[in-house]
Amino acid sequence: MLATGAFWLTLLLIPLAAAWSRSPDLAHGWAAPLLMVYLWWERLPSGASSPGDLGRGGLALGVVVVFTIVLSLVGLRLFLEPFPLWPVVLILYALGLLTLGGLFVYRHGGRAWAMWLLAPCIVLVGAVPWPGLVDQLLIQPLREGLASVAAEFITLFAQPALAQGTSVRLASGWVGIDEACGGIRSLQASVMLALFFGELGRFGLNRRIALFFAGVAAALFGNFARILFLAFTATGGAEEVHAAHDTAGWLALGLTLVGVGAVAWVLRPGQSGAIEQTVVSPPLTPDRPSTARRAVLPFALIPLAALALSELGVRFWFDSGEARQAEIRGWEARLPDKRPDFRDEPLGELAREMLQPDAYQAGRWLDDSGERTAAYTIEWHHGQIARTLPFLHNPTVCLPLAGCELRKELGMRVFQFGDLALPFHSYLFSRAGEEFLVSFLVWDPSRGEPLRQPQDHPGWFPWIKTCWNEVLERRRHQPAQMLCVALYGTDAERRTQDVLNLIIQPPERGR
Repeated sequence: MLATGAFWLTLLLIPLAAAWSRSPDLAHGWAAPLLMVYLWWERLPSGASSPGDLGRGGLALGVVVVFTIVLSLVGLRLFLEPFPLWPVVLILYALGLLTLGGLFVYRHGGRAWAMWLLAPCIVLVGAVPWPGLVDQLLIQPLREGLASVAAEFITLFAQPALAQGTSVRLASGWVGIDEACGGIRSLQASVMLALFFGELGRFGLNRRIALFFAGVAAALFGNFARILFLAFTATGGAEEVHAAHDTAGWLALGLTLVGVGAVAWVLRPGQSGAIEQTVVSPPLTPDRPSTARRAVLPFALIPLAALALSELGVRFWFDSGEARQAEIRGWEARLPDKRPDFRDEPLGELAREMLQPDAYQAGRWLDDSGERTAAYTIEWHHGQIARTLPFLHNPTVCLPLAGCELRKELGMRVFQFGDLALPFHSYLFSRAGEEFLVSFLVWDPSRGEPLRQPQDHPGWFPWIKTCWNEVLERRRHQPAQMLCVALYGTDAERRTQDVLNLIIQPPERGR
């Protein structure tokens, strides 16, 4: 029984671990298995329990349900190998494995055992990526409101401040500019901790809901304190603001965790409400005949063996596909870092965590007409993160959240470099009354064409079909190149071609 449970937990953790290792906002997820194990140990069974009796009809239906779940899990696992951060697929995969585990344990020891297994798994709600709709409808509006309140508070007690998007502009620099289009730091960690305390204290539904919202409030307060800390302590310019980010981040995390723990302590049931102590826990060894216990083994082991074989098959399928992929770069980008007026702009830690680039370069200089010019180039080589990330973190998304105003959409502009034609998206932005032109391109070097956007496949079915084609082609990795240039001053549209000629290196001119 223990060996079967350990194997089931391993199957559950494999895709979750891949998500935790790739998303900085889910780095706290590594604590989820420890919290679950502690909850299982803390409520070790001691009472009597009756095994789950499905009956003949119920048993047949159970076999059909298990078979259907196993087939669904195999299909979902194929998607998760190239797309480990796909929220809906990862959530469905986890729910499928939890359902299987619950059925096995119920068949072995009854309802009490099933509840013993599944209840601690509630902490996984805070350890899986949340759907993008949550970010659009909840997190980004909360961050904009938080920035506005913080700006008013800073103006009242410290220095003039202005909220622009999700960032705060100070005389000494920007607060939140690096993570302008990111989420609320420590939000999911606080939610996971709130769910853990609710299960540890056997809270009722009302207390758990209250603790959940307290976790959200604690995360908001922690981020609010981070902004204030930066505003009140980092007064020596942008470099000092950047240097204080780590300290401010730890401050926000500490306040968040302490706040959740304090609310859980206040909400804990009193002695008169100790109904949790009267709940009968399942036994370590369920009271059922050995013949019946043996009958459960095929019910549990056959599906788990099938999932184990599918795990090996998925690895082999994508490993064999990697050797077949060829790269057709077509061009390379190199910023003019040898110019005497070039100023390198390194990527901040928070921005690096969000973008997760394999190669990055950014800088600013004066072009041949003496006008200010800035550019950055990013490359992704591993995983499928480039399938969506360049379209979630590009100038059209990040600049408005950083306080810039989109003045005009200029459409697609094709720039020619010998026989090579590259289509750039171009936009006119302004900040603090100053206009500038932004053009960017996201390129697929494995196909030698612009990377297809999710918007190119409107609707769920075309997008799923596209992802399935990635599975059929055994493409674990989707490489991408992103180049963005920003030009200030007059006649920016004409000067863009000259700037790109300076940056873009066709293969015969490349490194």
